[in-house]
Amino acid sequence: MKLKKLITCSLLLAPAFMMAQKHIQQPQYPDSGFINKAEAKNITIDGKKEGMWIDYLDSLRRLTTDTNAPYYALNVYKAGKFTKLERGYYKSGKLMFRIHYDNGRENGREENFYEDGKVRSDAMVINDTLHGTVKFYYPNGKMKSLTNYFHGIKVGEVKVYYENGNIHQEAEYSDGVPNGTVTTYYEDGKLKDVDTYDNGNLNGLSKMYYEDGKLERTVSYNEGTPGEIKNYDENGNEIK
Repeated sequence: MKLKKLITCSLLLAPAFMMAQKHIQQPQYPDSGFINKAEAKNITIDGKKEGMWIDYLDSLRRLTTDTNAPYYALNVYKAGKFTKLERGYYKSGKLMFRIHYDNGRENGREENFYEDGKVRSDAMVINDTLHGTVKFYYPNGKMKSLTNYFHGIKVGEVKVYYENGNIHQEAEYSDGVPNGTVTTYYEDGKLKDVDTYDNGNLNGLSKMYYEDGKLERTVSYNEGTPGEIKNYDENGNEIK
């Protein structure tokens, strides 16, 4: 699950995640790629890429033969498989991403950057699967989201932020789905919505608020099915 292709919140780690994390040794790979595109030989052996290559990427970061593409990557191949460290670049030559590979599979830290050099995202990947805390950042350097993964599955508390640094949404996840309270805020920090989920389904009373903090609407859910709905005006009176 490559972030460079996904471009999609720390998490307060769930106890089970923390216990399991202690027994998982994060892979460490040497910085054995290359940074000078003039070194690329673009050789194939038996129809498979071999050695140092420059690969061109289109606007969606897909491989292309267009040498005028907006991005390019420096890769080391072995029998057609990614190996060692892949570096991606903007056409300007500024670093866009760094990804570690081992025998064709992504293993290690993955970093993505804005063209000015600021970090766009930071994650750990084990055997092509997100594992640990995934961080995204706004161009101004402030945190955009924190999400924790356990072998590709969302766990614990997910947090999303506005560009001004205020919290936008916080939610509890287990087994990859929201489970518990999901709270959403207006950009100024005031409460906007409070929902309760049970194994990915809305369950219980959902509440929505006006920007001044007064209750706007309530919806009663039963395993994802909405029931009674009540609306209120800005004076707190129920609208019949």
